[in-house]
Amino acid sequence: MSLVSIIIVNWNGAEVLPECLRSLLGLNHKDIEIVVVDNASTDGSVAVVRKICSGAKVVRLEKNVGFAAGVNIGFENAAGEFIATLNNDMVAEPSWLDMPLMLLEDGTVGIVSCRQMNYYDRTKVDGLYHYITKDLVFMPFAEGSAYQDGGLLSKSGYVISANGGSAVIRAGVFRALGGYDANFFGYMEETDFCMRAFLRGWRCVYAPDAVVYHMNGFSFKKIGGHQFYLLARNRVWFLYKNIPIKDILKRLPYILSNEWHTFKESFSKPKSPSLYFKAKWDALCGLWSYRGIRRENAALFKAKRNDYYGFERNKIFN
Repeated sequence: MSLVSIIIVNWNGAEVLPECLRSLLGLNHKDIEIVVVDNASTDGSVAVVRKICSGAKVVRLEKNVGFAAGVNIGFENAAGEFIATLNNDMVAEPSWLDMPLMLLEDGTVGIVSCRQMNYYDRTKVDGLYHYITKDLVFMPFAEGSAYQDGGLLSKSGYVISANGGSAVIRAGVFRALGGYDANFFGYMEETDFCMRAFLRGWRCVYAPDAVVYHMNGFSFKKIGGHQFYLLARNRVWFLYKNIPIKDILKRLPYILSNEWHTFKESFSKPKSPSLYFKAKWDALCGLWSYRGIRRENAALFKAKRNDYYGFERNKIFN
């Protein structure tokens, strides 16, 4: 039986951790270790973890380093052949890991995307996997839709990117790719990771039977406009790192349209136009550090261009 290291990055999640942790104790797959990376919580989260899961590994940080860096730190403390990245506001079905582990028996599969459902209305989809939009950014597929068995939503197949809140990843792939980009802090770090994996020949598969329920951004709701800032900034970095200039220019009208809508959105609280401009300025200032990986990814993209746009057209392949 394969050891799975379940990495939970937590920041002041004492309210939601109990249900999350208890669901893991009830998994069918028993060969697990729980690694909780605590981002300097002040609400007694660590005591909650130790009370419910006395055997969990707890890594206490002195400051909030974000989700991406938190997962990387969790991985450094993990011993599993596979890792699962789980948000602290997720509740897993007992069979959550069963199908992903079966799919990972195929040595070409590096990542499995699980079926995230809405915790409060369990007939509604939170996100199944990511798909490519016309502006070349990835978005959750079927978000807000009613789930139906027997249709496209219950179809397993190859996809471009997994949900980061409940992904199951081959540890060797995570190590080879250098983990998540810690600069992203939170949001789009998983799509960046999956894109890098795709460019290097690893497959991502959607597992419809691997079900978790999501309370939808419990931690980030506490920091209001910062979520908007991260998305606006990280979108620029994602495109610059992974997409050749030729392809960006072809889709420039869609990209600019998206930016216009994002800018208009910045006028609604708790966002602000100044936050939008700060996000773009910080994104531009950070581009220099990505020039090396951009050259590498652009070269790999040329060989994978047809496959990439195939995923844009079809979203999922058998």
